[in-house]
Amino acid sequence: FDHNDPRYFHTLCMGAQVTTAARYVAIFSLVWTVLRTLTEILWQTWNGATIVITVIDFACVVSLLLGTIKDKRILIIPYLLDQ
Repeated sequence: FDHNDPRYFHTLCMGAQVTTAARYVAIFSLVWTVLRTLTEILWQTWNGATIVITVIDFACVVSLLLGTIKDKRILIIPYLLDQ
């Protein structure tokens, strides 16, 4: 994997690299998961299914973030399957 190959630079994201865009998606997803969890706690809408889905979503987002930071493709697969 050559990080400097021009085909990995996206023209719509002001020349940002694909891995940088994936990191932004991972950070945004992590923030969204935390905010959604806080909202569910405040509105007291917790049940068994909500807890399981939240834990799975959080694990998949953390896996995506680690996969983009460490350049490990296997860590990105859980997020793709979750989507």
